[in-house]
Amino acid sequence: EGSGLAMDPHGGHYLNKAALLSPLGAARIAQLVLGCSTMSLVAHQAGYSANYGIFCMFVWCFCFAITAVVFTLDVTRLHGCMPISWDNFTVAFAMLATLMYITASVVYPVYFLRFECPSGRCEERDYRIAVTVCSSICCFAYGAEVFITRAKPGHVVGYMATVSGLLKVVQAYIACIIFGALANDSEYNRYIATQYCVVIYSLCFAVTVVVVALTVTGRTSALRFPFDRFVVIYTFLAVLLYLSTAVIWPVFCFDKKYGTLQRPSGCPQGKCPWDSKLVVAVFTYANLVLYIADLLQGACYLIAVTICSSIWCFAYCAEILLIQAKQDNMMRYMIAVSGQFKVVQAFIACIISVALAIDSKYSQYSTPALHHQCDDSFIRCLKFYISHVVLWHHLCYHLHLPSCIAIHTPDYFFDKKYGMVCPLEKCSWDSILVMTVSTCASLVL
Repeated sequence: EGSGLAMDPHGGHYLNKAALLSPLGAARIAQLVLGCSTMSLVAHQAGYSANYGIFCMFVWCFCFAITAVVFTLDVTRLHGCMPISWDNFTVAFAMLATLMYITASVVYPVYFLRFECPSGRCEERDYRIAVTVCSSICCFAYGAEVFITRAKPGHVVGYMATVSGLLKVVQAYIACIIFGALANDSEYNRYIATQYCVVIYSLCFAVTVVVVALTVTGRTSALRFPFDRFVVIYTFLAVLLYLSTAVIWPVFCFDKKYGTLQRPSGCPQGKCPWDSKLVVAVFTYANLVLYIADLLQGACYLIAVTICSSIWCFAYCAEILLIQAKQDNMMRYMIAVSGQFKVVQAFIACIISVALAIDSKYSQYSTPALHHQCDDSFIRCLKFYISHVVLWHHLCYHLHLPSCIAIHTPDYFFDKKYGMVCPLEKCSWDSILVMTVSTCASLVL
């Protein structure tokens, strides 16, 4: 008994009370309760059959099982032993479960719910209504988890919690819906053009899954190329590829030369190739919109900043012109061109300082490809620049020889003679290029 009392403090240390008493914990408990209720109602009286019923039952069982594992690992803090990025995994699964529950909540009542009671027995209908209600409410429980764990301003989160990461999950899920429709007598093998569309669907789906898998497993930092740039380039190519399928698929499925625009009258419900072709066309456009949104959401901030900066620049230029126009011949020094050049030179010096220091701040960004610490090679490169180039800067300034600044700055970085001292493959090319261009611009001024 005494040993049992002694273990109480240690047991409390290993249990995560926040997993139970937080809004996230409440959302997961609701997911477990509603998921268990849905499966129990279906197994007891509501019933299911055919492929659509099997799919719905798989969704409810799969999401309940994974949620139970996630909840248990979070409460016991054992998720730290798993070789994955836990935050990325949980938000990705929550998004996937939300989509799967939405699909099941639509498919089940469409194929199994009838408002009329056969033979006057309404018990089965009532159970199926309860199943639909519990499944629909569980959608909001999983959606609440996505809302709670999503990226917020000022917080460092994983890539999957960002808008781009969540869109990747939706894109992969919609691709799965397209594959299901293709497998359901879609007749895609009749033309080479439709087979090309299937290749595009498969290629984009495979790359998207690889991006999600690398992020969830935390392997993005081990890649030999910038992961965030790869994602942007892939998204741009996916937009172009999906744009081609959005044109080709409807032409070879609904044009009079290759198919029919109207649904055939004798086509059976649930086994009609025309229905599968329509589903593929609709979700092709849906995925195209998602890829475009994924591409634009990262660029919208840059576009807004560029527009505001341009307007601000023109406003200051207009102010300078107005001040000069109002002055007489006896102008003060700062109003003259020489004085204004001094301001520009000081600003360029600030740009050079920022380029020197920016690489040491990579760990503050939330982008996965930049989530790493700088290595010793860059530190040596930075010290080399400070001890030599800055020394040359002061010496040349006092000797009134500004041209040597622009000469020696690129020499120490781009000349093969110094390659072993300052390895460029370990340093940031962007910062070096900014320093070189800014120094030459200062020389011109």
